[in-house]
Amino acid sequence: MPGKVVFSVAQLNEYVHKSLQMDPILSQVEVRGEISNLKFHQSGILFFTLKDEQAAISCMMFQADVQRLNTRPFEGMRASVSGSVSLYVKTGQYRLTARTLRADGVGVLYERLQMLSEKLSREGLFAQERKQALPTYIDTLGVVTSPTGAVIHDIINVSMRRNPGTHILLCPVRVQGSGAAEEIANAIHLLDSMPQVSVIIVARGGGSIEDLWEFNEEVVARACAACKTPIVSAIGHETDNTLCDLASDMRAPTPSAAAELAVPRLDALKEQVTKASLAISQAMENRIRQERHELSVVYARLLLLNPKKKMEERRVALQKERRDLDRAMRARLKKEKQLVMLQWNAIRQQHPRKRIVECQRRLAQRVSQMEKEMHRRIEKEKARLMQKQRELMLLSPFEVLKRGYTIIENENGKPLASAAELNRGMRVSMLFADGQATATVEEIRMDQKVTNP
Repeated sequence: MPGKVVFSVAQLNEYVHKSLQMDPILSQVEVRGEISNLKFHQSGILFFTLKDEQAAISCMMFQADVQRLNTRPFEGMRASVSGSVSLYVKTGQYRLTARTLRADGVGVLYERLQMLSEKLSREGLFAQERKQALPTYIDTLGVVTSPTGAVIHDIINVSMRRNPGTHILLCPVRVQGSGAAEEIANAIHLLDSMPQVSVIIVARGGGSIEDLWEFNEEVVARACAACKTPIVSAIGHETDNTLCDLASDMRAPTPSAAAELAVPRLDALKEQVTKASLAISQAMENRIRQERHELSVVYARLLLLNPKKKMEERRVALQKERRDLDRAMRARLKKEKQLVMLQWNAIRQQHPRKRIVECQRRLAQRVSQMEKEMHRRIEKEKARLMQKQRELMLLSPFEVLKRGYTIIENENGKPLASAAELNRGMRVSMLFADGQATATVEEIRMDQKVTNP
């Protein structure tokens, strides 16, 4: 076609780049989406992907703009990014050069990851006390990863460099896509059931949160937590964190670092064996030296201790002990005999017949004392009775009659104590000391006066 322009690849990319720069809308645009595949380059540049349900765009932010950020971006973060759309001429890649970044919330995947993480944490799957230490020596290294790619080669290279005798057992799995999580969990269970496997490495290269999502599935986290064999997780880059990392016994920043942790260096093992061998040899020499010294001491003691001399000394000692025993026995018999005599005399003093005679004597003495006391008390009571009788006689009205007095009683036999109790014509009885008489009252005088009829 006449007038057709032919570009080189570089010219075309440069043309598109300038066209994008000249577009006023694309030179200052704000895009909303979810951050994924986040990477902080050592130069300070931030690389990430901004995506929504239908599409994605590559983004970058220079160091100066990164340092002005108020919020540190993270995987799954929803954000509004302002910047310009450009084309990277060298690769022809279309991208958004971000100048500002503002958080709008948390992405769906990140929110789901946080909820699952909290659930498993409450169950104790990430507890530090559940973590196992890696063994000092290993027989076979089990690896759960893709059979293709750089991960398995890095693990093999590092393992062979550290210890060429290490056995590596690869359990190949898909590390991305539908059903990959179940394959990873089954591979962990399979290697855990093999007694020759000393350590298991679960590894995958870097990627976005979607690429690494299979290692955030609950089935993988539970398989890591339930694994009885020490397990090392090496998923993605150092900044990537998955539930598999949290549930494993140890996390490595890269697959190569996982191999460094799991496989002990052969030269270090040889050095440990050499040191142990030297320590054992030194300990054996010290023990032999000590045993020889003890043997020489025992031999010297045997030379000093003549058996015949010891027997003679023992015989003399036995004779002396026999004499001492005889003297002690005679002294003991004498003492026991004296004790028996003392007890016999005490028994004789306590003989029942003697005690009966003594009791009879005391009884007769008590009876005599009681009789005397009874006679004394009877005489005393007689004297007291006579005294009381005399006192009663003195108070008796009949004794008064003997002195010339008379008791006058009415017809009912009641003593009359006053003239006021008399009436004319009243019959009264008069009691004398030697008899009784009856009279009729004819005249009554009161207060020395006579009342006439």
